[in-house]
Amino acid sequence: MKLEGLLDSSILIDVLREYQPALVWLRNRGRLFLGLPSVVRMELILGTANQNEQQRLQRAIARYPIIYPNEDDAEWALGRFETYHLSHSVDILDCFIAAIGYRTQLPIYTRNVKHFTPFKDVRLVEPY
Repeated sequence: MKLEGLLDSSILIDVLREYQPALVWLRNRGRLFLGLPSVVRMELILGTANQNEQQRLQRAIARYPIIYPNEDDAEWALGRFETYHLSHSVDILDCFIAAIGYRTQLPIYTRNVKHFTPFKDVRLVEPY
């Protein structure tokens, strides 16, 4: 099955919090096959407070294939971070997520469109 997009942590956080628009979107997305950048998985795990929360999270995201950054992604992310860190307050993880989106040419499904504003060559989708 071919990937059709990447999930940002903002979407999965909404799903885990049972935010209705997120649940409805996820249920109605049809056959859309989405991947999870490895840095998003790490970001989500970072937000857990204990082993039970971490295990619940890991079960909830297990169905999404993990997409790992490669050397080109790291170089792209570093260049964008150096360029936009001070002017746009970009985050390191967002640079890596954007790099994977740029390389794969897949849209990034996010609620935090503003985090990716300086990356004009990355497609974003705010699903709800």
